[in-house]
Amino acid sequence: MANEYVMCADPRFVGRATAEVASASGDKRIPCRYMTHSAYIIEATLPSDELLPRIMDANPVFVYSLFPVLLHTSFKGTAELAGEMEKTMIKGRSFRIEVIRESSAAEGSAKTLEVELGTAIESMGHIADLKNPKQIMVVIIVGSRVTVSGGITESLIDITADYSRWGQRHIDILNRAEMKIIEAFALMKINIPIGIKSIDIGAAPGGWTKFLVEKGSNVFAIDAADMDYAMLGEECTVVKHGGQLQKGPRIIHLKMGFDDAIKMLSEERFGFAGIDMNVSPMESAESAARISGLMEPGAPLLMTLKLCKPSDIDGIDNVVKRLNESYEGFIFRKLPHNRQEITMVAHRKAGI
Repeated sequence: MANEYVMCADPRFVGRATAEVASASGDKRIPCRYMTHSAYIIEATLPSDELLPRIMDANPVFVYSLFPVLLHTSFKGTAELAGEMEKTMIKGRSFRIEVIRESSAAEGSAKTLEVELGTAIESMGHIADLKNPKQIMVVIIVGSRVTVSGGITESLIDITADYSRWGQRHIDILNRAEMKIIEAFALMKINIPIGIKSIDIGAAPGGWTKFLVEKGSNVFAIDAADMDYAMLGEECTVVKHGGQLQKGPRIIHLKMGFDDAIKMLSEERFGFAGIDMNVSPMESAESAARISGLMEPGAPLLMTLKLCKPSDIDGIDNVVKRLNESYEGFIFRKLPHNRQEITMVAHRKAGI
């Protein structure tokens, strides 16, 4: 008997996301049908208590989240829907509700429906917790059709389905690139100590640099293009080809090519490296290999891999082979603000 799940994935890579679930479940084929943007109903033979641990262990690249379907119903009103949802919930575990709606028969915004459903379920004796819920309920409303999915948070890959809201959680964002590094640190569990030196390759206009400075880093930003100096503030000093490095500024923009910048930084050691360049995955890997001698043992490497043509995704194994001598712990993930690209995290090997 097939078990239904709500799978959230980028529509451009839904085929690969489905293949990841099939690989984890052992199914030769996973039926998949569209529900709404980035949300799909899939069927797998394994029940959730077996499939979800396998998915988590596999560290999927293209599956954003996977939630067991709890019920299908039709929308008759928030009170009626709350009553049906409450029967599927676990007593004593705090909850959060996310609503995704498309051409919905329900009145009001998704946020309004979340508040109304949450209030009704709280009146039934459950406790809402928007920040650290112990269970999550995902409600997808398309026309008059309602699908409710969810589960206990420790068994889920991630505890959000509506990735369109990531950008709404942050203000003063410089560009989409800044959202990518915010998501990488949150979803790929990256931590860096305050006061380290970081290197940002392909830095302009400065989204990653801005984020790293806010994390307490002193940043060496490499890019021949201009940065957004107004956003970065007075702490940014520009060094052009032939110039001299200065001590003191929180941000040093090496406004030159990669080769010239690396020569200037030969005596520096970095606790974090970020690479986000509009080049092929192997070209980014070459840059990562060349800076490996400047990296502290255990330092994280965060790198965006552009998938400009189909062969790029198939060449990811070559990226690992190129970097495997100096780095370890490779994790790949398609982040919400990645477009035709994925993000990689690895760490500098110790003792080399």
